[in-house]
Amino acid sequence: QTSEEKKDEEEEIPFEISAVNHIAFIVSDVGKSSSFYSDVLGLQQVKRPNFDRHGAWFTGGNVEIHLILGNPLAPPRSTKGLEVNATWFVVEDFDAAKTKLNKLAADFSEDIQLEISSDSDEKKFATCRDVDGYVFGICPNFRSKIFIRNFALLE
Repeated sequence: QTSEEKKDEEEEIPFEISAVNHIAFIVSDVGKSSSFYSDVLGLQQVKRPNFDRHGAWFTGGNVEIHLILGNPLAPPRSTKGLEVNATWFVVEDFDAAKTKLNKLAADFSEDIQLEISSDSDEKKFATCRDVDGYVFGICPNFRSKIFIRNFALLE
């Protein structure tokens, strides 16, 4: 039997993701990490059920971040922020976010490794790292502009 025939015989099972529930990060110090997620990223800490492992939950926009105490597996700090898996957040005012991140990079006790690009509207972004080295990106809401431009090309 060919792979195409096998594929035809397999029953189609519908599977559709409707939303992201949360993103979990294993962190080495919940207290230090909590400061980063609230002070740098501006997320709000929310009540967390009593689990058997120490942790903290945060919310912002339409996503929740769950921190869990353990042994983190973040990428090496020597690797640039754009060369690793990252969690990206959209901000309404990129320039305000950039100003805040620059100030926090100077003030924050941990090295957040801030990288900023603002070459053009489509290349405006910043990346930073939490205390364990996880990478977070901040960008303006430019997808709608790109979608509109690409949609116009299809017509």
